[in-house]
Amino acid sequence: MDRQPGAARMRRWAAPVAVAGLAAALALGLAGCGPAVDPAASGPPASDPVGSSSPPSAAATPAPSTPASTPAPAGPPAPVPSATMVPAPAPSGPPAAAPVTAPSLPTTAASLDEEVAFDTGMTVEVVAMRVIQVTAETPGEVDGPALVVEVEARNGSASAQSVDSAVVTVETADGDLGIGTTAGSPSPLAGVVAPGQTSTGTYVFMLDPASGRDVTVTINYAAGEPVAVFTGTTP
Repeated sequence: MDRQPGAARMRRWAAPVAVAGLAAALALGLAGCGPAVDPAASGPPASDPVGSSSPPSAAATPAPSTPASTPAPAGPPAPVPSATMVPAPAPSGPPAAAPVTAPSLPTTAASLDEEVAFDTGMTVEVVAMRVIQVTAETPGEVDGPALVVEVEARNGSASAQSVDSAVVTVETADGDLGIGTTAGSPSPLAGVVAPGQTSTGTYVFMLDPASGRDVTVTINYAAGEPVAVFTGTTP
């Protein structure tokens, strides 16, 4: 009598378990019968075919950068201080007059056959004069009549005297100037004349005509020293 009730309970629990097992088997069978899933199918969708109305998406273009703005100056620049001009003091007296011409040198006149002695101790004279015909030898020279003037400078002082800056000129009474030339072998005064010594110089002047002309010959034996003025007639 006691075993029947226990067997009845076991039968009641066994029925639901069998139903649950059958349902699980049916579910597994249905899953096995479905189509196989391709792993590649899980990738991104294919692109639209040619002719699709959807336009391709444009690549994103970065927006141009805007340069940083320069801050405006706070105000106008400060003015640069300028130097103060101080006027020069006015001269206390009237301005000195500028010399118009060089001061004239003392002169001594003589004839062509005389000598001139100066207070400086120097004596000058025209020792010879002749007319020649010169031929041009270098550019700038010309052919023609010329006057040769030979002069002497004698030092009667106690000091040596330089005659390197000596100047001799010739001018006719009617205003023609003798033009110095290197033709005819001139040999001007030069060097230093020792006390008691004499220096001789030869000068050649183009002058046409050269013969029979009234002339003035000036001799300045050194710059700033007295001038001798000789007058006469050429040979």
